[in-house]
Amino acid sequence: MAPAVDDVRCARLGYLAASKQYGVPKSTLERRVKNKNKVATGVTKTLGSKKRVFSDDMEYELVQYILRMQELFFGLTIMDLRRMAFELAERNGIACPFNVAKGLAGEDWVRSFLSRHPSLSVRTPEATSAARARGFNRVSVQEFFTLLESIHDKSHFDPTRVFNVDETGITTVQGKPSTKHGRCDARKETSWQLDIS
Repeated sequence: MAPAVDDVRCARLGYLAASKQYGVPKSTLERRVKNKNKVATGVTKTLGSKKRVFSDDMEYELVQYILRMQELFFGLTIMDLRRMAFELAERNGIACPFNVAKGLAGEDWVRSFLSRHPSLSVRTPEATSAARARGFNRVSVQEFFTLLESIHDKSHFDPTRVFNVDETGITTVQGKPSTKHGRCDARKETSWQLDIS
């Protein structure tokens, strides 16, 4: 269908000639060229009654934002994503089937969004201390390896003598917040992370 539409739009062939050459119905070709098909725009055909809310570019930007937030140790929850999608549609004047009363995109939209972007996955966030997050940067890591290299050059130990001494049993991460007296909500929420498995 794509070459036929392209040939007609570029005036290389007429409707009848393109229909015969590419073996597509003339009436279908006319609707596609004039974008009068209810379920197709140009050569892109959509199946089913539901249409995508955002363009490919908008969804790409949304995915990049989610991944950037995860890199900064600020994973977004499903509710955050639903709220952001609703606000994005509202601010850009995009007609959408989202819940206006709640100000949220639907759960079915989230499922479709996830299926279109397999680089995203829903996971339970792991606790990370602020000190560890701040310490893991290019300068600190480079400093560690420079120090390791100088000690290795001085002592000439072989790699089998390098051990990982972690803080097993000692935590630097705050535990779950207390729910006594109803001061805070300790619900577990899932966050978005890059699936690297």
